[in-house]
Amino acid sequence: MSKQQYIKALNKEIEKLNGIIDHKILHHYDYKREARRHRELLRQIRREERGRVILSPLSFKFFSRA
Repeated sequence: MSKQQYIKALNKEIEKLNGIIDHKILHHYDYKREARRHRELLRQIRREERGRVILSPLSFKFFSRA
């Protein structure tokens, strides 16, 4: 699985969790477990995107200036 597919799968999982959390909020149910999972998925996405930004070709151009 490529990084792009991995990030897409994470986003899809977050969308599912958002629906579950919304439903639980409307019905006054506890959603602590889903919120924790949501936070972890966001952390994973940020970690993947941070790695991509650091290694982007544009950043090498910026650092190569004298």
